[in-house]
Amino acid sequence: MKRLAIILVLAASVCFGQTKAKDTSGAWINSKVEWQLDDFHKNKKWAQTEVLYFFEDGRFGIIDSSISQTDDEMEISYGDAQTIYFGRWRRTGAGITATYKLIYRDVPRRNGAKEPKAQQEHLTVHEDGEIVFRGLTFRKEPRLDASAASSISEKLPSGKPGDRQ
Repeated sequence: MKRLAIILVLAASVCFGQTKAKDTSGAWINSKVEWQLDDFHKNKKWAQTEVLYFFEDGRFGIIDSSISQTDDEMEISYGDAQTIYFGRWRRTGAGITATYKLIYRDVPRRNGAKEPKAQQEHLTVHEDGEIVFRGLTFRKEPRLDASAASSISEKLPSGKPGDRQ
């Protein structure tokens, strides 16, 4: 009976850990994004913002781009400028540590300024399900999952989603 209790406790801890990781994985959008009405489509809005993306396998991306939204859908805009960072993330206590570097920029920096080397940030995970990154609060946005994962994967050096950093 003791053996069964130990197995159940271990199984519960493994399941709890997986649940936490699944809660983090996917796309996260700035909670205070400022939407603008689209001049050409009355049911569409757009915004310039950063999107964080946590892959379940520990890969991490940041997309700085325009996003569009209708009543049912949200996606990264492929016709606008994008800056994409890529790296790894891991849970550290109640937070997340992410290490990343620039992998794509379609608009060059002014005056030949150099890109920063790899960066490491600590993200705070709040009990209400929000993440604080560089002083901004992000909320999970599942409607952006496919678009964000695709945008990052397309810009990896070999174009393969499994590339390591």
